[in-house]
Amino acid sequence: MSNQEYSAQQPESSKIEQALDFLSLGFPTIPAGANKSPATKWKEYQIKLPSQAEVRRWFRPNPNILLVTGLISGVVVVDIDEHKEPGTIEKLSHLTPSPLVVRTGGGGLHWYYKRPSVERVSNRIRVNKLPVDVKADGGYVVAPGSRHSSGRLYEIVQGRFDRETLDS
Repeated sequence: MSNQEYSAQQPESSKIEQALDFLSLGFPTIPAGANKSPATKWKEYQIKLPSQAEVRRWFRPNPNILLVTGLISGVVVVDIDEHKEPGTIEKLSHLTPSPLVVRTGGGGLHWYYKRPSVERVSNRIRVNKLPVDVKADGGYVVAPGSRHSSGRLYEIVQGRFDRETLDS
């Protein structure tokens, strides 16, 4: 995998390489603990990238990868759990199509967007009472290539994980 894109799923044995590749694209990567929560203190990584040494240390035990969203990474992710309420996607038809879509291991979708150039983009839960969350400043999502507790992978289903795609 080049340092400019992330498009193929990598075997779990290469989590360190995956995390370093995301880092090379400017995405702060942090290890996931139980229930998709950070396995390390991560507040500082909302404003700075971790070092390669930190990433190598964190991912040696092979945990899943979390990507910090918001200002530091330049992305906002709309997390849609269509399987919890069929018809949710149709209710979001007013949104600009996402250039990058990831199917989550739990059966949902992550729609990635370039973060708008405004002072703050807040995280939101259950937008308009739908099973839709917004992950932005101070948020994170599970990265493609990670494995859900169901055993399924988070997989890219549309687009490529690179800056050109996310900036479109």
